[in-house]
Amino acid sequence: MDTQDDAAGRKVTCPALVLWGASGGVGRHHRPTEVWPHYAADIRRMAAIPSGHYLSEEAPRETEAELRAFFGEK
Repeated sequence: MDTQDDAAGRKVTCPALVLWGASGGVGRHHRPTEVWPHYAADIRRMAAIPSGHYLSEEAPRETEAELRAFFGEK
């Protein structure tokens, strides 16, 4: 379906927060800041969290801070 959506020019349109683990596979092997704009039209923030694959388990405070900021809680 991703291929069909891409061919049709469709993207995720809701506000998006893109987080990934800096030392996980995504942080080490991919370029999320280059890839995600192809999939989402309204990216509000992209950030690497100091963790591996499991952000909320490995860096709960940092993950919580990002989520609270995104959803407007202080």
